[in-house]
Amino acid sequence: MTYNQGESIVVHMDDRDLVFNRKDGMYVADFSDWLVDNEERVSEVHKDLCLSTVEERESLYSRKQVRRALEAGEYLRALGYPSLHDAVNLVRDGNVHNVPFGIEDVPRFFDIYGAQIPALRGKTTRRHVKGATMEDSQAKMQMGHKH
Repeated sequence: MTYNQGESIVVHMDDRDLVFNRKDGMYVADFSDWLVDNEERVSEVHKDLCLSTVEERESLYSRKQVRRALEAGEYLRALGYPSLHDAVNLVRDGNVHNVPFGIEDVPRFFDIYGAQIPALRGKTTRRHVKGATMEDSQAKMQMGHKH
């Protein structure tokens, strides 16, 4: 890497150099020559990045396994999107009876479909804080001095 103070940063790679030029106080690079038009190259890049679609992940399992994974997904939705660990423990510990799938179907669901968006966003809601009054602050300060 080469740094030209106030002008550019050049990242030297095996097949090319990537130049970040200073523009409005930031260093930016032009990636237009990195765009891939060739369908074969797109497939190659796709494999290099280890990206896979749900369809590709489903093809790794039998239809029965996919169906059971979907049933496990419905179960997870009904429970409010628990983590993989918590969901497996609920099934294993026998806390829920007569589930139409096995413990192995829960991790399979996560393998095929990934973490669920509502679980990633979080399960809490935004709470509005009631404004504090001067009396509240003074009372807290007095309590702090007593200890």
